[in-house]
Amino acid sequence: EEICAGVEIYFTGRTGQQYLKTAFILCDDYTELASKLFLRDADPNWTDKKGEHRWKNYHDILGDVDALVKVDFVVEKGEFVSIMGPSGSGKSTLLHLIGGLDQPSGGEVTLDGHRLSLLKDKQITLIRRRNIGFVFQFFNLLPTLSAQENITLPLLIDGRNLNHYKERLDKILELIGLTDRREHKPEQLSGGEQQRVALARALITEPAIILADEPTGNLDSKTGQNIMQLLRLS
Repeated sequence: EEICAGVEIYFTGRTGQQYLKTAFILCDDYTELASKLFLRDADPNWTDKKGEHRWKNYHDILGDVDALVKVDFVVEKGEFVSIMGPSGSGKSTLLHLIGGLDQPSGGEVTLDGHRLSLLKDKQITLIRRRNIGFVFQFFNLLPTLSAQENITLPLLIDGRNLNHYKERLDKILELIGLTDRREHKPEQLSGGEQQRVALARALITEPAIILADEPTGNLDSKTGQNIMQLLRLS
């Protein structure tokens, strides 16, 4: 599949050889993360309205690893839910399964009335693109784009007319306090400002669901409180 644009992250092994760790792909779905090597902890799992158990199992050289086991819950419209647990407990795995970025080893995920297991990849991509707003822990902003260009990227990928969203963009920029920094590149923004841009990108399409993976994990307490307030307002 052609990659329109993307950011690839590499790490160096003990032998000095470089391995591809993640690829941030920007074509059919700007939120699609292609995990390649040793990324057991960065994958997904979830549950459905019918009370069926879901789980996610990974296999590595040491054997099977159950990232999630018998997870069952329902989130209704308008609810604000926090998933809490220690590092490696499967929080990101759960979010990725809810968002259709990965499939459970067993059970069913129902998202906004859609049973994901019954859908084709392109259908799931459209649901992610139009129904879900993702806020990633490490922002995932494109360094060559300005703040407002990063925010409107989901609209561009979905083929929407950006002129129709000018008023909404202005309102969101005002809400996150970045109206006067809309033309700044990510490197010209603080960590808190970058996180607010990532949040605005998740809100711009008016999604039915917002999934935020540790949205305040890299922020100071005051900025973190502001981000949580914005999430509640959304």
